[in-house]
Amino acid sequence: MGYGIFSVLIKKFDLKGRLYLTRLLLFLGSMFLSIPYFTNIHPIEFSYNKTIRLLSLSFSAYNCGLLLHTKSLTYLSLSKVQVTELSETVFSAILAWLFLKETPSS
Repeated sequence: MGYGIFSVLIKKFDLKGRLYLTRLLLFLGSMFLSIPYFTNIHPIEFSYNKTIRLLSLSFSAYNCGLLLHTKSLTYLSLSKVQVTELSETVFSAILAWLFLKETPSS
């Protein structure tokens, strides 16, 4: 829900998809997700390996995707960007079936 609102606000205020905006959203998301950690709802045990893996995931996959998303909003309409992003799961399931021979199971 927050990601959708963010996308609408980018178009409404004509914000440019730059690295500054991506870092700001990442910071605000980190603050929001730290609430369960500080209230001990879901205690997390940190280790060196887990921390390195988490940082590599956040800096590579998430930041690249978010940067491309905000940049694409400057060139395309919001509806086209959202439809493309929502079809990601369908395409990844098809590619997993074709290349990895994975099938859905219950």
